[in-house]
Amino acid sequence: MERLHTSAEFPKDHPRNFYLLSVNDISELPPLVHPSSRNFGVLVAMDATEVDPDVIAVVATALIRRGLSYVCCWGPDCSAVHDIFDLAEVGLRISKELKHPGANDSLSSSWHDDESLQKAVAFFGKNAWPSGSFETTTHDWFAVSVGHPEWEAIIRDEIAQGFPSTK
Repeated sequence: MERLHTSAEFPKDHPRNFYLLSVNDISELPPLVHPSSRNFGVLVAMDATEVDPDVIAVVATALIRRGLSYVCCWGPDCSAVHDIFDLAEVGLRISKELKHPGANDSLSSSWHDDESLQKAVAFFGKNAWPSGSFETTTHDWFAVSVGHPEWEAIIRDEIAQGFPSTK
């Protein structure tokens, strides 16, 4: 895990620390995410076209249980990844395994199938905003490249340069 940037552009009670993770397979992700804040956000950049949806669901469930408050998805079939994360939260709520602190708290999510990776990272860094009380408890933001080292370099550059693609 590589810490890349701390954004001072947000109010003091909403600091953002950005980290970069790279894994070969999405199933490797949960044990690598070590947030210092109660809640955290994740950008998942992956080609999900040949990934078993059940594997993604296991990862989504593990991250939500750990405090995931925002997931941003990019790459081929990213809308399916987005839906799997949303369904994982619904499943945890139905089974009563997940109780958020506030009535307006829920996993926020977005997918970016029609944007460049740079634009998706910029959105993640500047515009992804958790809901309810998660707004003040989400300080760590993990950008994850899955199976594509070349994407890792793009993500690193976008974050390290302060998200220039938002301009």
